[in-house]
Amino acid sequence: MSTPVTSQTANPAPKKSLRVLYADDMKELRQLLEVVLGRDGHKVESVPDGNLALDLLKDNPAAYDVVITDHHPRHEDPDSIRATLIEGARRARPDAEIREFSPPERAIIEAVALVGDGDAILWAGPG
Repeated sequence: MSTPVTSQTANPAPKKSLRVLYADDMKELRQLLEVVLGRDGHKVESVPDGNLALDLLKDNPAAYDVVITDHHPRHEDPDSIRATLIEGARRARPDAEIREFSPPERAIIEAVALVGDGDAILWAGPG
């Protein structure tokens, strides 16, 4: 499911090309996000679980601008992974703004509130 955000400009260039790390156990969602964000000029690296994302971040904690994790992982403890990711992000980039949203409904509301001209929201989750 996708929630388009309309803009005055069709397919504007992104404000900044972001380095995105995406962890999800569903291959189709990883591929979708790679295509959609790639079209906007972002570089997406995706992995099939949060523990692999943690390994990548341990090797190079400043390698990504955005980390997106599966909201309902099947084989992992999402609270533990979330806490480790946030702790690592704060250590690696103490000046970075960290936003965490849960449940998914709140994430949608917050994302819509942050949208600027030329931005778009891709929602691939429940609801």
